[in-house]
Amino acid sequence: MCADLQGLIRKSEYNYEVLIGVARAGVYVAEKFDAKKFYIVKSQRGGTVVKRGIVNSILLKMPTFFNCFLRVLEAKILEWKDAFKRPTLKEVEIDEKLTLRLKEGGHKVLIVDDAVDSGCSLLSVVKAVKRISSENIIRTAVITVTRKKVLIKPDYALFRNSTLLRFPWAGDVCDDSKGLQ
Repeated sequence: MCADLQGLIRKSEYNYEVLIGVARAGVYVAEKFDAKKFYIVKSQRGGTVVKRGIVNSILLKMPTFFNCFLRVLEAKILEWKDAFKRPTLKEVEIDEKLTLRLKEGGHKVLIVDDAVDSGCSLLSVVKAVKRISSENIIRTAVITVTRKKVLIKPDYALFRNSTLLRFPWAGDVCDDSKGLQ
């Protein structure tokens, strides 16, 4: 799917010069692109950290159908919660090397992530990049958009029909201490 996403971008003839992967999952997507170098920007929703550790070790032992059920339930709960309380933008960590490069301006920037749920993380990164310099051309790409109503619609997506995916890098699929399984 990462190769298909990159093919979609190439087909549009958008030749990015700066590739940014949104940590954590967007880094896995960026790694699959055949770029010589990419930057990592951190922006995560709060629940992501909670799911690590003991919860992940339990999820790894559960049958796949149960983890799929939990993923659907989590998506529904988060969507319901966001309907009552608009998601707030996240703090974004951009390292000094990327900041200097973006300050030059005039770059074609591509920001990648695995999925847009609320759109909060992706929008936070886009706004942070724009704050550094409005002289860059920014586009965004994800594998899937999981909801109809999002804060930002990515320029490129393989799925825009609320498709939920269990990515190989998800906590209920791999143990980070051992790498991808």
